[in-house]
Amino acid sequence: MARKRAKHGPIENERARDSTLKRRLESLYKKAQELSILCNLEMFIVILNPNDDTRPIMWPSHENATTGITKFLAFSEQERAKKMVLQEKLLTEKMHEMTEKLSKLRKKNDETEIGILTKRVLDGGQMLNELHWDQLNRMNRFVGDKMNRLQKRRDELDEETNIFVH
Repeated sequence: MARKRAKHGPIENERARDSTLKRRLESLYKKAQELSILCNLEMFIVILNPNDDTRPIMWPSHENATTGITKFLAFSEQERAKKMVLQEKLLTEKMHEMTEKLSKLRKKNDETEIGILTKRVLDGGQMLNELHWDQLNRMNRFVGDKMNRLQKRRDELDEETNIFVH
């Protein structure tokens, strides 16, 4: 059975909020530990708890987190910027990749569609005068591309046969 969709927002009950924070922190620590082992990383977590202004939550220990922050701040501004990945930049790159992938899929889909349409016309199932001018232009480009590929292949084969003959 599917889980109910979680509500995202502040938890009103203080006890429930604290227990949820504790449970999720344990999960976060476990994931951070797994990442640090798998990727051979030095990792630390600092969380500022709005309910407790006195001291931030640090993992794995206060000393390790302080040492990590000190090391990070010891780098020059350029070094820090070079190693830092901003979520905005990451999402922009992902969006660019997805846009390129979508463009390739659209092109492949268009080629398949025009190939099917061309086959129907050649088989006599569709008449040319029934087609829209846009379909005719796309079909013309499709057939032209196929002819060019065939000509290139023919030239390659001619060169191969000339090599073997001489």
